[in-house]
Amino acid sequence: MLKRRAATGRDSARRFRAAMQIILLATAALSAGAAEAQVPAAARPVAGSMPALPRPRPPASFLSLASQPSVPNPIADSDLEIRLRELEQQVDEQRFQYELLQQQLQEAQKPAPTAATAPTAPPPRYRIGSILNMSGVWNNGLEFRTPNRDFYFHVGGRTQIDVVGLNGSPSGLVDTSANSARYQDAVDFRRVRLRAEGSMYDTIDWCSEINFVNTATIQDPTQSAPQVPPGGIGDQGSNVQILQNRTFNIINATDLWWNFRRVPFVGHVQLGNMKEPFGLERLESSRYLDFRERNFANDAFVSPSANGFAPGVMAWNWSENRRMTYALGVFKNVTNGNMFNIGDGQAEWAGRITYLPWYDEPAQGRNFMHWGCGVCQRGIDNGLIRYRTRGDLRNGPDALLTAWADTEYLGGQYQMIVNPEFMYQRGPLFVQAEYTGNWTTDAVAFPAGTGSNGAPPNGDPHSVPGAKNLGSLYFWGGYCQVMYFLTGEHRIYDYQKALVGRVIPIENAFWVRGRNGRIFGTGAWQVGYRLNYLDLNQKNVSGGTLLGNTVALNWFFNPNSKVQFNFDVMERNAASSTANLAINSPGTGTQGFIYGFGTRFAADY
Repeated sequence: MLKRRAATGRDSARRFRAAMQIILLATAALSAGAAEAQVPAAARPVAGSMPALPRPRPPASFLSLASQPSVPNPIADSDLEIRLRELEQQVDEQRFQYELLQQQLQEAQKPAPTAATAPTAPPPRYRIGSILNMSGVWNNGLEFRTPNRDFYFHVGGRTQIDVVGLNGSPSGLVDTSANSARYQDAVDFRRVRLRAEGSMYDTIDWCSEINFVNTATIQDPTQSAPQVPPGGIGDQGSNVQILQNRTFNIINATDLWWNFRRVPFVGHVQLGNMKEPFGLERLESSRYLDFRERNFANDAFVSPSANGFAPGVMAWNWSENRRMTYALGVFKNVTNGNMFNIGDGQAEWAGRITYLPWYDEPAQGRNFMHWGCGVCQRGIDNGLIRYRTRGDLRNGPDALLTAWADTEYLGGQYQMIVNPEFMYQRGPLFVQAEYTGNWTTDAVAFPAGTGSNGAPPNGDPHSVPGAKNLGSLYFWGGYCQVMYFLTGEHRIYDYQKALVGRVIPIENAFWVRGRNGRIFGTGAWQVGYRLNYLDLNQKNVSGGTLLGNTVALNWFFNPNSKVQFNFDVMERNAASSTANLAINSPGTGTQGFIYGFGTRFAADY
């Protein structure tokens, strides 16, 4: 009996140790399962092909423990046997809880139904214009947008104020229209414009810009002859003061157009008053010019009298790979800044095509090469045309400026322009160049004293007494400029318009008092040089030649404001003889140099 009890005791001890190990393992597994169950469903690993387990049932020993009768047994009566049964009961209970949590975890890990297994309803289609609440944001100007950008609005403007100091050599250097000096110091507002633009219904863009400093001069009604010589401000002294008192600002529109997007076959259609699509520097906004003024050829040929804008309609677009653009339009040739022309014919067509043979995509356009060409043909307004240009530094409003090269009025039928263009950028280095060739068909030169005060008799230049037929005249001009950012910036290429745009400084310029002294930012610094040339001499017309050399220093305070410094030396060679028939023959004193320094503060928003 004692031996049997001893053997039974040893067996119970082994069962006790095994039960303890099972309890410890079950407790650890139960704790791990509970921790996994608390992990969010989105963060849990997706279950593979593990089948879901059936909901476990509690073991019989756990459910019927309370109802089991007490059987008298010597071993069961011992404390060891009672403890062993209690441990087995705990193991069964722990196993039940573990299996229940494991089943819940597997059900939570099942993958969510996909479109292939559980079809879902398509999202509702957005109706353009159904959400009209707009929010404002500063994006180099104040903009308001709807959440889906189907409506957009921007209001802003630009202001440019100039200070110029000029001198000439020899001191008797004169204008092509009157024997008086033309290099006087000046301060004036070059541009003051208010602009509103935007888009509506996701398909229409619009723009309305008003210029407040276009100038005109009131004539004395008691005198039949004009008091303002065609080329400048008149004699120095009292005449200058008289003309200044008669000069005033008039308001006119520059950009005033609507643009229709995504038109089949052509891309975009623009209608209204706009810049004709040719001339790289002409198409660039005055907000982004590297020099204070555009080149001589632009002033003489491209936009001589209409402020660079004309009413018309234009189709334009860019290629899918963003490497090419085209633009083609029909316009009314205007010779005033007021958006109108009255006369039969006198139509204009113009076009431009561009190509990017190299564009550094990884560098986001920090390096690129651009080629383009623009062409234009204009019916000459009322049979009269005049080619003239002002200097690299302009000393006053337009109505009082001097024309340093001037053909005076010529007769003609058509004006035709070809304008190849080039841009190259390599990091902070930027190169830009244009050549402009200009033809006048069926040209007529007038004898001295005629052709400057209105249309020729009967509207026919050939009917002017003493007029000489010249056939086709060819004048030309061009420029090349090299710019470099000392602070590492680069120009941003606009692939839609094939132009360069706003300069974004790496660090804005500021100088303020800080907690530990004065602190400052450098802004963006750019230096550059431009060689500028114009030739208005051919056959019996001696409009003169100009050679400009300009050194520039530009300081960009931030994306919205800058100050420009230009030092310019311009060599002028005009007619020195009265042997030709053109009325631009003043005699001596027409060769020499005009030099000076100009500063501009410019801000746009």
